[in-house]
Amino acid sequence: MTIRRKEKKMGKTIRANLVFIYSLLSIMLICAITGVLRYSMDGLFEQYAKNEQKKMIDSIVAQVEDTFGQQTSETILYSVEVIANAALQNGYLVHIQLNNKELDWDIRTHREEECQIVLQHAENNMHSRYPGFQGKYMEENYDLKIQGTNVGYISIGYYGPYSLSDGELDLLNGLQNIIFVIGLVFLVITIFVSGLFAKRITRPISEAILVANRIADGEFGATIDETAKNEETAGLITAINEMSEKLAKQEMQKKQITSDVAHELRTPLTNLLGQTEAIIDGIWEPTEERMESFRQEIMRMVGIVNQLQQLYVLEANKSRITISNIDICKVIKSVADNFDIQIEKKKLHMKIIIQKDINMRGDEEKVIQCIYNLLSNAIRYSEENTEIIISAQCKDDNTEISITNYGAVIDEKDIPYLFERFYRADKSRSKATGGMGLGLAITKAIMDLHGGEIKVTSSSEEGTCFTLVFPTLE
Repeated sequence: MTIRRKEKKMGKTIRANLVFIYSLLSIMLICAITGVLRYSMDGLFEQYAKNEQKKMIDSIVAQVEDTFGQQTSETILYSVEVIANAALQNGYLVHIQLNNKELDWDIRTHREEECQIVLQHAENNMHSRYPGFQGKYMEENYDLKIQGTNVGYISIGYYGPYSLSDGELDLLNGLQNIIFVIGLVFLVITIFVSGLFAKRITRPISEAILVANRIADGEFGATIDETAKNEETAGLITAINEMSEKLAKQEMQKKQITSDVAHELRTPLTNLLGQTEAIIDGIWEPTEERMESFRQEIMRMVGIVNQLQQLYVLEANKSRITISNIDICKVIKSVADNFDIQIEKKKLHMKIIIQKDINMRGDEEKVIQCIYNLLSNAIRYSEENTEIIISAQCKDDNTEISITNYGAVIDEKDIPYLFERFYRADKSRSKATGGMGLGLAITKAIMDLHGGEIKVTSSSEEGTCFTLVFPTLE
């Protein structure tokens, strides 16, 4: 109310007239500069987008050619899917066809809905920035060559002639907003010619620049403490502070990813090292069965790395699963054998209760990973000289696999969040042991792919029990 009263008192004074003239001249100048800058930025971004588009297409073609040139027929299809899925995330639709007709793989056949969403998203982005933009779906064909021989072709579709990503559009709009804000600040400075008042106005911007430079130098989380004297500068400060906080959060997430990768791989590597040392020391015989177990364990770790890279795909329920018949008794015993050393070291007792002849349909590798993750957590958070119970049963046309351990009780309020990415129930999971973050998130995503669920109960009397519920699959 005070500001409004002051504005009214100015009335039709000379100051008001000067404000009007200076404002008009400044606005005209700002509009001219903004128009030139926008035209220049649009041209630069158009050229940049076309160059990046060519680089991306060349990269996709090169990856596919490398796949066919270096990998076996058993792994080519999987690699093609990985490359095509990654390309789709960047707005490119891949279709591969061999001359001998042995392979005709089109991303639109497997992920039609997502393809439409990606193309529509690209179109919406361009029309939001350029309302009259004339774009359409385009395809380019490239020869698929292996050792100089043409064996087929790769068709790459995209919204063209070019498109800008969300990040590029945000940057364009951000630059435009910054230019606009700076223009408004310049308008204010022209109105208030007093050096002292100009200093008071520009001080927040100076602080914003310093903080922006600190952020650019990698000091994520740096914030502007200066209080702005006008709404526009306040908006700039808020935007920079919010950007800084988001960058800091992203940096923490990167570090968390590293920690979670270590969490996923440390235990199996320790198991392999311990078992290998046992063989070297003559404690265990290097039997064919144990060597096969080693091989399977190594292959499973490779699979874990791939799954970590594709966690977003898993959680989006877009990952493909390979359905086969699974001998649950064999799978559970095979996984449990990998933890012999850890169980012995912690003086735990393993008890396996399985109904005879339990078979289910699912993706065996992913089912093994679920059991492995839960058993690893159960051992990690068990108290010494306690019991770990693994049970499996058929119930209500479902297959249930339960793993129970006795240790720290999970607080009831933490249970709904256990399967969120990187979540740690600090009160029930000490920093010494780490937390159940990415492992449980992956387990939950895998269960979602199977149309199943994972249940958790925890009490001091009955222990902590994680139950995997797999539905009947055809």
